[in-house]
Amino acid sequence: MKVSDLPRISIITPSYNQGYFIEETICSVLNQNYPNLEYIIIDGGSSDNTVEVIKKYEKYLTYWVSESDRGQTHAINKGLALITGDIWSYLNSDDLLCPGSLQRIAEVFHDPQVNWVGGVSSIIQDNQDRVIGYIEPKNPSNIIDYLLPWSRNIQYLFPCSNVCFMRKEILEKCGFFDETYNYGMDIEYYIRSIFIGNFFPYFITDILGKWRWHSESKTMKLGLAFGFRSDEIKMANQYKEYLDLPNKQKLELEILVQEKWIVLRKAGFYKQEGYRNKAFIYLFKNLKTYPSLIWFRPWISAIGKLILGL
Repeated sequence: MKVSDLPRISIITPSYNQGYFIEETICSVLNQNYPNLEYIIIDGGSSDNTVEVIKKYEKYLTYWVSESDRGQTHAINKGLALITGDIWSYLNSDDLLCPGSLQRIAEVFHDPQVNWVGGVSSIIQDNQDRVIGYIEPKNPSNIIDYLLPWSRNIQYLFPCSNVCFMRKEILEKCGFFDETYNYGMDIEYYIRSIFIGNFFPYFITDILGKWRWHSESKTMKLGLAFGFRSDEIKMANQYKEYLDLPNKQKLELEILVQEKWIVLRKAGFYKQEGYRNKAFIYLFKNLKTYPSLIWFRPWISAIGKLILGL
């Protein structure tokens, strides 16, 4: 493609105390050498060396700021409010783009019928470049699968955020990210784009980025314990009305079961962190919300183990 034909691509990097990783992230964007790039970094007032790293590259950035915010989702929204690109994406401050990714994205979006592109992301661990897996999205066989992440046959229906690119038209129709989601705000946005916006992703098999798995990430902390599942249940409740009656009824039964499991997951997290009394109180407190827990064998087992000190 001619340089004059390349669409403007806006990349937003939300950041907070990721000074150990952010330089590699920034370089992975700037080293694309994409001539029509808009790169924005929104830092939440980091107390480590993040700002020092950003300043090192500020002449290559369209905009950057370091100030207190309400968290990752708010930072992304602040960036989205500034973008002027035809295509946009956000890249977390510990993730990476692979060389040539933006050029490939521009080529795919040359088709005016394409509104949303998702590629493949490799998974790397900590500060190593060793690949430990891949996030390769596939289309579901049934619309309900978008709202059933705990029981569907396909693990990934959506691209990882670092390799997900959308036209600005989607932002204009679907709005900003929902700040009430702490872990699954990207998935909620994708589900909203499908059920409300009637936009669907176009998948390519190119490996466009690297998603970093490390002990300090939100994913590794509360996310895996119960954060993601709590958000998934919330999404299911929020979008179940868009399903036909049989699928809606099926989903509602699934939600009831998952809500009970969330009680167990949270109590288990409290116990693991050394708060046994808090775990015990939490298990009994939720009987008021979910009376059927009293007959739920995992709940009974958890109570028994706490009583016995196991």
